[in-house]
Amino acid sequence: MAKKKPRDLRYRPVYAVALDPSGTWRVTGCRGRRGRGGFADRADAVAHAEHLASGHVVAQVQVFDADGSLVSDRALFDPEMRQAAEAFLEAYLAPFRDIAYTSNLLEGWEYAENLDLRIGDDVVRLSLSAHEGQMYDEIHVSGSIWDEFFGPKIAEDAFVLWPGE
Repeated sequence: MAKKKPRDLRYRPVYAVALDPSGTWRVTGCRGRRGRGGFADRADAVAHAEHLASGHVVAQVQVFDADGSLVSDRALFDPEMRQAAEAFLEAYLAPFRDIAYTSNLLEGWEYAENLDLRIGDDVVRLSLSAHEGQMYDEIHVSGSIWDEFFGPKIAEDAFVLWPGE
């Protein structure tokens, strides 16, 4: 079985809210399907799009104005899956809070790793990095779980380790 890669933005489920030619608001689904229309106002259509997006770890909701211009384009995260990702990241970073453990991992002055994780039906990426600070007596550690590198993170944490703490 082939290893499933993290999704980038073009594979993220997208729900678009736009004015229908009939004068009502329509929510178009992930792959541009016809979707559901007949919403009297944009707020109801946005609420429906957010409900549809809640079934994914992360989904994109795009809202267009009556003239077709983009009003908002944002990522929505499923709260339960986000909590699971945050708990996983916290547990994964626990050994890195020990300065001796983390110091032994540094090659030269840095350490990095990337892992693919399955959360629900989605595969996302965990990235971890550690490096010495400017004064060489502290170590900076940061970890994040994401589905696209430049987008908002599903979970993230960062801390600094000092000798003697």
